[in-house]
Amino acid sequence: MALFIRLGATMIVGAAFTMVAALPAAAETLRDAILEAYATSPSLNQQRAEQRSIDEQVPQAKVGLRPSVGLTLSGVYNRAYNSQSFLTPPVSNTGTGSLTITQPIYTGGRTAAAVRAAEATVYAGRDALRTSESQVLGAVVQAYENVRRDEQTLAVQSDDLDFLQHQLDEIRARQKVGDLTRTDVSQAEAQLLDTRAAIASTRGQLEADRAEYAAVVGHAPGSLAPETPLPGLPKTVDEAFDLVEQNNASLNQARDTARASKARVDVARAADRPTVSLQAVFGANGALVPAYARNYERTVQGEAVISQPIFTGGQNASQIRQAKAEENRDRIGVELARRNAIQSAAQAWSQMLANRLDADTRDAEVVAAQATLDGQRQEYRAGLRSTLEVLIAEQTLRDARIAAITARSQAYLAAVGVLSATGRLEIRYLVPEAPLYDPARSYRDVRNAGGLPWDGALRALDGVSD
Repeated sequence: MALFIRLGATMIVGAAFTMVAALPAAAETLRDAILEAYATSPSLNQQRAEQRSIDEQVPQAKVGLRPSVGLTLSGVYNRAYNSQSFLTPPVSNTGTGSLTITQPIYTGGRTAAAVRAAEATVYAGRDALRTSESQVLGAVVQAYENVRRDEQTLAVQSDDLDFLQHQLDEIRARQKVGDLTRTDVSQAEAQLLDTRAAIASTRGQLEADRAEYAAVVGHAPGSLAPETPLPGLPKTVDEAFDLVEQNNASLNQARDTARASKARVDVARAADRPTVSLQAVFGANGALVPAYARNYERTVQGEAVISQPIFTGGQNASQIRQAKAEENRDRIGVELARRNAIQSAAQAWSQMLANRLDADTRDAEVVAAQATLDGQRQEYRAGLRSTLEVLIAEQTLRDARIAAITARSQAYLAAVGVLSATGRLEIRYLVPEAPLYDPARSYRDVRNAGGLPWDGALRALDGVSD
């Protein structure tokens, strides 16, 4: 009895596993693909690491107003030989040590300007990270759409193949009874072969697009769910232009880059200004062997150092001119970035409207082509239409269905282009509830690394000349 119970339990468990395996797997959504790429994209993670490297420019710039401490130790042993003291040569050994502490007080504004330049560079880097994120997510949507388009196209072609095979069988049967000719059979066979060739081509394109999907998302696509409406699309083109001005990552990066260049002009100008620093030196020297602390001579030295460049051979003037030229270049770059962003938004908006209209037209074309085919098939059976006319009507319907699939895909991608141009092709807009990578977090961890209580006061003093 126990054996039968165990066998029964085993069969029940096995049946349960079979039922679970038979259930259809949940289709992967565009949201799933976006989240996967956002978390694992090598190019995006590489850009994040690059941004963490850029963050370090700020604490490095702040070092210019922080103290430095140096320790120097030396030992000298000397044994001299000459004709008078060959047997008992004189010996001397000396040990010296010094500890030097230097505190900059004023750097002519160089450090304050360098900090401003570094901070602006950090913000420009964040905008570059946003651009990288937009490019990655755009590639994800493109790959997702391509696979979906190919799968739908393949389904249409497969349906067409089934229809043509059925049509060919019917034509052959009617030929046998003398109702149709060999020409009718050949026309149907040619259409069937053409569809098979189209299916082979679509399958090849599908495999290529699946490989692209795996490269962008991080895994091969399974069953893909239909696309969902894109959030954040502007309602009018004027709203799109306003978003470009406020939120376009490339435009904001150009602005931050120009701010950094302006600060570097101040860095170059500071080279002609005086610098002030305080220095303390603690030293000791005496016999190294044997070393007795009481026998060492100790020195303490403090000094204030004011340094003023007088003549640098034209180097400082050249660096100032160079910095100004770079500032002018980056200032012009802001207007260039603005025009490019506006142009991209206008083109994407126009393309979206055109593709939406095209998609609606293609859908209507499918309805008309389907009605035409249905009518001609009935007339064909009544002897009012030729085989060629029916085959042409069927091909027209197939082409219309494929064109509608392509038009809907292009309209969706054009909307993605609008989001990209307006700075909204980002995870925070597409999937607001997703855990976000915050570049400001790593910056907060390092921006005051090694800081001292008087950093703020010295930086304010150093910025007086700006």
